[in-house]
Amino acid sequence: IKPLFYPRYMVICVPALVLLAARGISNLYRFPAPKRWAGVAAFVLVITLSVWGTHEYFANLSTETSDWRSAVSYILQHQQPGDGAVFFLPNAYCFRYYVHRGESQHEVTTAPDVLYPPAVSRSQLGAELRQLTAGRQRVWFILHIEVIDPQAAAIIRSTLAERFQVVDEHKFPGEDLITVALYSRAPSER
Repeated sequence: IKPLFYPRYMVICVPALVLLAARGISNLYRFPAPKRWAGVAAFVLVITLSVWGTHEYFANLSTETSDWRSAVSYILQHQQPGDGAVFFLPNAYCFRYYVHRGESQHEVTTAPDVLYPPAVSRSQLGAELRQLTAGRQRVWFILHIEVIDPQAAAIIRSTLAERFQVVDEHKFPGEDLITVALYSRAPSER
């Protein structure tokens, strides 16, 4: 069973729900003494569930790790001018964060250009990827959470293999494995 809503997306509802629960509990507390215990019990139940939910959220948050720091550091150490980066998922937030951090600490001055594969149908993915990598000598392919769409990952790999060859591939362990592969044009095509 998959949850329909993730807790972090429901945060916007919290103020209204807290006000509604407080109003209900205060209404229960206004009744005569025997019924006041229902208000106290409801209050204790709400606080207990809140503490439990908060604890579960933060306990599971620490296990959601992917080693983006090492992956981006590896790319930045082995990059060359004109390199491009292709992401399996069109989300380069972690990559951009660690690149910016390296630039602000004066560890790097440049980084590979981020080439987003646009969210198009799989039939167009290969054509779009060919266009994005045209004129590049080297392309970094960053694969994260491949299980979301293994067929799209295979299309990206096969499209890159048409013009490039894999010269290096490195895996960065964590809860979600990150694979960084460096594709380079064959010497005859340069």
